[in-house]
Amino acid sequence: MRLDRYLQEKTGFSRAQVQKMIKGGFILVNSTEERASYTVKNGDNVQIDEISKVETELKAEDIDLDVLYEDKGCLVICKPAGMVVHPGEGGSHSSGTLANAILSRVDSGVGEVNRPGIVHRLDKDTSGCLVVAKNLGSYTDLIKQFKNRTVEKKYIALLCGKLLINEGIVESPIGRSFRDRKKMSIVKEAKGKEAVSRFKLKEVFEVSTGKKVSLVEVEIMTGRTHQIRLHMKSIGHAVVGDIVYGDRNYNKFFKDEFDFNRQFLHAAELKFDSFETGKRVSAKADLTADLKAVLEKLRS
Repeated sequence: MRLDRYLQEKTGFSRAQVQKMIKGGFILVNSTEERASYTVKNGDNVQIDEISKVETELKAEDIDLDVLYEDKGCLVICKPAGMVVHPGEGGSHSSGTLANAILSRVDSGVGEVNRPGIVHRLDKDTSGCLVVAKNLGSYTDLIKQFKNRTVEKKYIALLCGKLLINEGIVESPIGRSFRDRKKMSIVKEAKGKEAVSRFKLKEVFEVSTGKKVSLVEVEIMTGRTHQIRLHMKSIGHAVVGDIVYGDRNYNKFFKDEFDFNRQFLHAAELKFDSFETGKRVSAKADLTADLKAVLEKLRS
C-alpha cells in the first residue's frame, strides 16, 4: 500500500493532509524521508513527528500590499518582514498573512488549501520579492518554472565575519534536522535534497574591535527551506540577526547597537516568464527601511 493511503487509514486524516505532512518532512520511514508513493512493507518503522490538525477556513482581509508587478495572471509583491506567507497547520497565524491579503485577488481553487496562488515562500522575517499566481494557468506554469529552475532569485544578506573570498558556490544537501523537526540542517546526500547557492561579496564593514560583517549577494539555484541561512552558516558566516541558526554574540551586538531585531535577508530580485504575456518579468525590491538604516550606520 502507498504510504499516504496507509497513513490516511491509520490516522483518520485526509489524504491531502497526510501528503502535506510527508512533503514537510514530518513523517519518516525507517528514519528516512520517503515520497507519498512509497510502498509500505512489513517491518517498516513509520514515525510521525508532527500531527497536522484540521485547518481553519481562510478569510480575505484588507491588507495593504507593496505591488512590484502585476498582470492578469500573477502579481509580485515586496513582502514585509514579520508577515507570514500562509496560515500554519492547526490554526496558527490564522490572520494577517499574505494568504489573507491576496485571497480576493486569486481565482477560486487556485493553489493548495489555505495557500491561494502561492507557488513559493519567504521566511517570516525575510523581506522582498514574492510572486503569486492569480489563475490556474499561471499557477501551473509558475510551479513548472520553479521545478525546472528557470526562475532567477537573488538575495541580499549581511553575514557575520569577513569573507576570505570574493565569490563562491555552496552545494550542500538540506533536510529536516533529526534533533529538532522544526529546523532544517545540512545532511548527507541520501538524506536530503540538493541545494545550490552562489554568493558574491559586495562590502565588508568593521563594526567593533574584532567584529566584521560582510554584505553579500546570494543567488539560489534551488529553493530549499532556510537554504541561504544554512549554507552561509555552513561556511562559517551566519546571517546577522538569525535567531535559529545565527551567532548569539553578533545578534546581541546588532540588537543593542543598531536596534535591529530580525535576520538581515532580503529577496532583492525575481525573474520569471509571464504566462499571460510570454515576456520575461524582472521584479526588483529595494531594501526595506530597517535594512537601509543598518547599512547607513555601517557606512557612516
